[in-house]
Amino acid sequence: TSWLEENVVTELQSSGFAGDFGIDAMVYRAKDGALRIRPLVELNPRQTMGHVAQAFKRKPAPGVLAEFRIFTAAEWRALAPAIVERPIEQSRTGQWTSGVVRLSDVQAESKLVPAVLVGPATEL
Repeated sequence: TSWLEENVVTELQSSGFAGDFGIDAMVYRAKDGALRIRPLVELNPRQTMGHVAQAFKRKPAPGVLAEFRIFTAAEWRALAPAIVERPIEQSRTGQWTSGVVRLSDVQAESKLVPAVLVGPATEL
């Protein structure tokens, strides 16, 4: 862990927060033209897409392709029959070999639908 993380953890704990958090950083070009890093742009006291990405990284079986995609609601509805017919399949070790994992419920007001396409499903 870095000095920044340790100090953020200390601050969060002293305020009574316990749980996952994410730190947004930024690389920018200074007026003198040099690239610089701003190590703390925003603090997100919750699970972030970075946490989700790290967890999903271990889910596909070795050699199986997986792709995170965000569909518009219209795209999702057009694909729905194909998606419904592709439930996630797993190896004996529980790793994904094929199928689709929807990452949110699709409601009437949904504008975007995030999903992970695994194996042949990546061809959608």
